Amino acid sequence: MDKQELIKLCDEFDSAVMGQFAKIVTGALENGVSVRDLAIKFEIAESTVSRWRGNFARPHPRVQTFVVDEIKNMLD
Repeated sequence: MDKQELIKLCDEFDSAVMGQFAKIVTGALENGVSVRDLAIKFEIAESTVSRWRGNFARPHPRVQTFVVDEIKNMLD
């Protein structure tokens, strides 16, 4: 996914849509944000980021919205 598509997906994010959060995390990783960058930014384990990417875990919907907003900021 290119950067513009990812930004659009972030703008349209809906935590109720299954898989969308994982798609955004994966898109961020494909666009130069590292697992470590996200882990440090959100003070979580790198393994948590990996679970987010694989859609094996998701934070609370409000936290998802915060994470998506921060990912969008990281892309600017």
